[in-house]
Amino acid sequence: MVKKLLKHEFIAYKRTLLPMYAVLLGIAILTRIVYFFESDNAIFAILGFSSVLALCIACLVCFFMTYVIIVTRFYKNLFTNEGYLSFTLPVTTSQHILVKLLVGILSLIAALLSVFIAFCIATSKTKRRKRAKR
Repeated sequence: MVKKLLKHEFIAYKRTLLPMYAVLLGIAILTRIVYFFESDNAIFAILGFSSVLALCIACLVCFFMTYVIIVTRFYKNLFTNEGYLSFTLPVTTSQHILVKLLVGILSLIAALLSVFIAFCIATSKTKRRKRAKR
């Protein structure tokens, strides 16, 4: 029964966290595209700064929202009407809490991993062609 609890917890987290991680990676790709076409123009400087700022804000929001979703999911699943249904399952209270803790830790690790991948995408270097000396 603990396997089923884990499965349903992962499904519940996946519904809310995966779109957030996809947006984070999309902002990282956008930042990389902006810096791929980098030039000395003032518009590119403003666009580059704003994309890096958006990436930093998205990373902070990703961590904060992951934490909020973990706490909200814990509360809803144990202390509301959904909790009433959860406690009818043949699982002990400690197993409920252990499943919540395990999935919460794994979702925080997933948030950390997605932020790391986003920064790797945004800061990856491409080989530049050498300009001919004149």
